[in-house]
Amino acid sequence: MATTKRTKRKQPAVPTPQNIEEAAKFVREAGEQQSEIERITIELAQDLKNTEAFYVALAAPHVKKREELIRGLCVFAQTHRGDLTEEMAKAIAGLSKRKFKVTASVTKSKSESNGSSAARRKQKPT
Repeated sequence: MATTKRTKRKQPAVPTPQNIEEAAKFVREAGEQQSEIERITIELAQDLKNTEAFYVALAAPHVKKREELIRGLCVFAQTHRGDLTEEMAKAIAGLSKRKFKVTASVTKSKSESNGSSAARRKQKPT
C-alpha cells in the first residue's frame, strides 16, 4: 500500500496580539467593527423599507384598477353564468382565449345583496 505524504498548509497571515494589552485592543476594534456592521445593516433595512414603500405607492393605482376590473368580471360572470357554462354543462368558462373556473359560491358586494341580482340569475338569458 502506498503511503501519501502529508503536507501542512500554511495559514494565511493575520495580525496576532502579542500580549494582553494588544488582545484588549483587538477586542475593542472587533466591537467597533461589529457596531459599524450593525449600523450598515440598519441603514440597509431602512433603505429597503423606503424603496418598498416607494414602489408599493407607484403600483397602487394599477392594483386598484386591476381589482376593479376583476370585480367587474365577477359581476359579469354572475349575471351570465348560464351562457358562460352552457347551463352548467361546463365548469370552465372561456373568455377571450382565457379560461376561468366557475365556482358554486361567488361573493356579493353590499350593493348586490338587495336581492335584485338573485332575480336576474334565476331568469334564463335570451
